Amino acid sequence: MRRYLDGYLPMQARLAFQWPDGLLRLKGTQPAGQPGVTVNNSRTGAQLDLVFAGRMTATLDLVRGTP
Repeated sequence: MRRYLDGYLPMQARLAFQWPDGLLRLKGTQPAGQPGVTVNNSRTGAQLDLVFAGRMTATLDLVRGTP
């Protein structure tokens, strides 16, 4: 975290995951897509782009893909 005077500076993070085609499926994310949070997924992976100030905790809920 980068603290500046009485607050935190905005930070950006990108979480990218890849897996074999159809092995997994993204069921949901926490936080969900909203301003500052972009979620992209496909049969071979997922990507979460975050813009935040302070601390951020991100969770991806994955399930087995359909054969």
